[in-house]
Amino acid sequence: MPEYTEIQENEADITQGVYGGTAYVIKSLVYLKQQVDKGATVINCSFNPSNLVPENEEISKAYTKFFKYMQNKKPGVVFVCSAGNEASADKTKGGTDGKNNWPGGLPLPNVITVGALDDDGSRASFSNFEAEGGEVTLSAPGVD
Repeated sequence: MPEYTEIQENEADITQGVYGGTAYVIKSLVYLKQQVDKGATVINCSFNPSNLVPENEEISKAYTKFFKYMQNKKPGVVFVCSAGNEASADKTKGGTDGKNNWPGGLPLPNVITVGALDDDGSRASFSNFEAEGGEVTLSAPGVD
């Protein structure tokens, strides 16, 4: 879970998420909002949870809410996110489905999720990949 501060729930606050029934300010969303407010239009989000698990869905919902708000209010802003590096070569783990990962993997128009390629152009064995409901927008060299 990202760094957070427990607070009173406010549906209008785009930096909040609810986890386990308790509202929190998600500091990474605060920092992303600050970057947008200062005029950034392309923002690097090279972070994600250490495991792609169903428990990530509540935080993923907060990122989805944030990105949808930004798409509506600041349509010129793009967030470039990491797909993550938790996958296995046989794809038994590492599928990002739009719920188990954040901020990458969310199928939204202002989110570009980047995976890694091996030196032969195939998916790097460690690179997370698109599963039903999620997205890896593009991949780039990530090995050698």
